[in-house]
Amino acid sequence: MKAPYPLLITFVAAAFSANATVLNFDITGATDSSSLSQAYGDRVTGISDGSFSYGSAGNFTPNIVVDYVGRSAANDLSFWTKGYSDLNNVIYYELDGALGFTIKLSADPGFLVRLDGFDFGNFGGQLLVPSLQVQDGQGNVLFSRTNFTLEASSASHQDYDFVSGLLASEMNIILDTTGLGGNSDNIAFDNIQFGQTIPEPSSLVLGAIGILGFSLLRVRDKRNG
Repeated sequence: MKAPYPLLITFVAAAFSANATVLNFDITGATDSSSLSQAYGDRVTGISDGSFSYGSAGNFTPNIVVDYVGRSAANDLSFWTKGYSDLNNVIYYELDGALGFTIKLSADPGFLVRLDGFDFGNFGGQLLVPSLQVQDGQGNVLFSRTNFTLEASSASHQDYDFVSGLLASEMNIILDTTGLGGNSDNIAFDNIQFGQTIPEPSSLVLGAIGILGFSLLRVRDKRNG
């Protein structure tokens, strides 16, 4: 089932080359509530790297580093296998009553991060999520949802698909769980798909003068994800 969502305006280069990685959080030896390694997702060059496994959507991202940052007392995010909607192997923030967390994607000089989308699931009953945003490194908001409903874990997960991709040298996926109390750890991410791009000279010129592009966001429910 698909739900319509308004067009999202963001700065998009006119032409670029691209690779893509999917963070599916398949990690050998990881167990429920274990801490997520900060190395997972860094400079991915293949579908496996030691105990880490990744999905591919057209080559990989050797020029992108990923950081996972909690906003409360404990910084590390955690791993869980099943129970967050219909997702398998997810990341979440274990600390009850936490304010939220950020997934940060940073590109090497001369590259851009292209965020293609991610999945979003729930472990418990229906929640009203305070905020989910994507910002660039300067705090410009590229995507935002506020005070939206996340259905109970018995329902399908939410899928966010930025069809043309969101582009920035640094990309921050920011989840705000302020006020959720003991339910703050019931929200998880999976299948974060991102690429790296090298803007062509003509695109850099267009970007410098502020040409606007459009990226269509589709939020859809998935069955048997």
